[in-house]
Amino acid sequence: MFTTRLDDVEVIAIVQTILSIGLKNLEHLDLRYHKISDAGATAISLLFQDAGDYTCALKSIYLQGNDITESGCAKICMNLTYNSSIVDVNLNGNPLGNEGGMALAQMLSKNNTLQKLDIGNTELGTESVVALATVMKTNTSITHLNMENPRLYSLQEESTVQICKMLQVNSSLRELNIAKHCIRDYGARILAQNLLDNVTLQVLNLRCNDIGIGGGEALAALLIKSGGSGNTSLVELNLASNRISNDGAFAFGAALRHPDTQIGRLDLSKNSIEDEGLVAVARGMEDNQLLAQLRLWGNKFDQPSMRCFHDLFDGRFKYLDLDCDFKTYIVDGDYHIAQV
Repeated sequence: MFTTRLDDVEVIAIVQTILSIGLKNLEHLDLRYHKISDAGATAISLLFQDAGDYTCALKSIYLQGNDITESGCAKICMNLTYNSSIVDVNLNGNPLGNEGGMALAQMLSKNNTLQKLDIGNTELGTESVVALATVMKTNTSITHLNMENPRLYSLQEESTVQICKMLQVNSSLRELNIAKHCIRDYGARILAQNLLDNVTLQVLNLRCNDIGIGGGEALAALLIKSGGSGNTSLVELNLASNRISNDGAFAFGAALRHPDTQIGRLDLSKNSIEDEGLVAVARGMEDNQLLAQLRLWGNKFDQPSMRCFHDLFDGRFKYLDLDCDFKTYIVDGDYHIAQV
């Protein structure tokens, strides 16, 4: 129905039909990118509760890219609170606002079965991000959480500090997306420190923050400590579109060389890394056998770094089948690079 978007009236009709015929085997409902507002969301929330002879079998509900606000979100959360079948909810791109985020936090404080929650790009405020982080300290069911791009205006990183405290004690999260959270060096240092006590997080997305040299060095050191002391199971780190520059790249180059580094996927693209820093990353890859994916496009390659990576592409990268977002080639004796 790509050219025919559903509106509230049609969604209400669909829900009434499902309830009337008792479609007990319905497990997945995908209504992304329609014209559903609060009225449609209220109707959809009826599927989450027992309704006469109809018992909900839904496991996932995708409502990304609609027009649901805090009112519709509150209805969904109210019926999700004691629902034991739904494990995957996607509300990405809806204007839920701060009140919607608070409703989600209240729901998570009581729901102990939901596993995946995507609330990125939903205009969450500082208050709701802090509330969600606080609730996640004790939540034991959520394994995947996306909270990217909230509306944060403070320079004190209050929400970042609360997220860091949550990660120190949380025992269920496997994947966390906190891209576009205005995280700076101070927040990145605390994040790296608290992650030493986390034994479950595997994927951390820090894309499009404001992490500089100090934060980059702290996160690079975390990769070494994670393998050496076994304090964290982090296997994927996304630092794309930050500003770690050369000094931060030196730290990651050293981390990649270290035998205790266990990272499998690393994204340092668009980080203002110049040729010298890229050479350091290339040197770090000379002995690394665990990294399966490397992203460096958008940095400032020159002949020395391109030559180093060209040698790696002809040797170790081919042997290890490394996935990169760029490729080197030679024209008239000069090295060049192209995006893959």
